[in-house]
Amino acid sequence: MNMSESEPDNGRGDRTSSDEENESGGLPENFPPVEVCLERCRKFVELTNTNEALAQFFLQDRDWDLERSVADYFQENEERNAPSSSSSAVKSEMPPKRASGDVVELSSDSDTEEESDDLLKIVSWNIDGLDQKNRDLRTKNVCATVKKAAADIVMLQEVVPETLRLIDETLSKEYHLVHSGVAEYFTAMLFHRKRVSFVQDKVFEFSNSVMGRKLQAAEVSFKNAHKLFILNTHLESTGEFSDARRVQLQKCFRNLNKISDGYSAVLAGDLNLRDKELDGIGGIPAGICDMWERLGSRPEAKYTWDMTRNDNLLWNARFKPRCRFDRMYFKESLAQPRALKPVYFGLIGLERILPHRCFPSDHWGLYAHFKLQ
Repeated sequence: MNMSESEPDNGRGDRTSSDEENESGGLPENFPPVEVCLERCRKFVELTNTNEALAQFFLQDRDWDLERSVADYFQENEERNAPSSSSSAVKSEMPPKRASGDVVELSSDSDTEEESDDLLKIVSWNIDGLDQKNRDLRTKNVCATVKKAAADIVMLQEVVPETLRLIDETLSKEYHLVHSGVAEYFTAMLFHRKRVSFVQDKVFEFSNSVMGRKLQAAEVSFKNAHKLFILNTHLESTGEFSDARRVQLQKCFRNLNKISDGYSAVLAGDLNLRDKELDGIGGIPAGICDMWERLGSRPEAKYTWDMTRNDNLLWNARFKPRCRFDRMYFKESLAQPRALKPVYFGLIGLERILPHRCFPSDHWGLYAHFKLQ
């Protein structure tokens, strides 16, 4: 990959501007609160003996109707496992019934490891390291969430020296850690030591940035079976820097398009993007897909910075903005023996840290699955 564009870093700026924060569209009127969604995910996991990602997949497609989701799961499971000559239900596939008081721990070690062996799981997350309130607690929860999600690749934004130390202490045994250069805040990436082979990384500065924003790139191989480039970035913040942000995004897309067909590529991060800015540069280039759009444009997975649901930041105004600042783009390789296909896109970090009642970040994290075929 030859990425020659460059750019620098400095201040953060406010997160929002007044007129373009609440993008069109929204959640259905009957969409349940975050806590209800989490409880239904937990119940689905308990009843099906599966995992949280699968729970989100079924529930989101069925308007968070738990009974219907569980029934459809078992029906699909029976159809998949039934002998072709018989239509009878395969009752042996049903998990043992649990006592109502049982506590089900979501563990990456036991979450159908055999089924997920060819799933590449990627997280992208602005972890809000600049906010000192509950920072250590929140960072430790981010690390726990990464492990629970069994992420293979993690792309972090707004890392600070203090959170970098905690991340390294907590995850270095399982993950190889690289960052874009220690500064007031920066980006970092984690690669699972057993499942992802790290080849090299490089950092490119945005020449028009007044906030020290950069593009961090890494070459890796998933299970030594599929080669990828991973591009992690945090574009210029606030509405007043819209023009600079468009230029930065164009450079990201150009660099993505420079990657040969011998590699798949993922570009993700906190892009601070408004839809009209994307329209203003001609949209997404051909051959690149927006993961949220590719996998159904589910309204519940749209807004990643949502003041109506996330109260980490104090917001006294009656109007509460919600935006799709964080995005993930994918370019599929056309020249590798085994293809990598997007199969799931959702959000993580939706659960409050108790008893403190805060969320891990003011952003939700992006969580995507790709199937090696």
